[in-house]
Amino acid sequence: MNGLLDLLQNLSEMSWQKLDAEFQKRLEKNKIAAEEQTAKRRKKRQKLKEKKLLAKKMKLEQKKQKEEPSQCQEQQTSSSEEASGAEEEEEEPSVVIMGR
Repeated sequence: MNGLLDLLQNLSEMSWQKLDAEFQKRLEKNKIAAEEQTAKRRKKRQKLKEKKLLAKKMKLEQKKQKEEPSQCQEQQTSSSEEASGAEEEEEEPSVVIMGR
């Protein structure tokens, strides 16, 4: 009877060891799969960041190109405004003096 219990315990231990080994294999597979998935996500995020950065860069370049012609016009406009502003400044004190 004692020998039968020992045999059952040995069988039980062997089956547990076998299950543990299979479990460890599955855990290792899952771990590898999770690491691969994480690497894919990181790569995808990195590509998305690069894409956004490139789009932002392009937008800034387009904005600069649009502003360059308008800056030339603004400089011409501001030069004429300054000239007319100087004339207005000369006129204003005479109006004030006349008001006294």
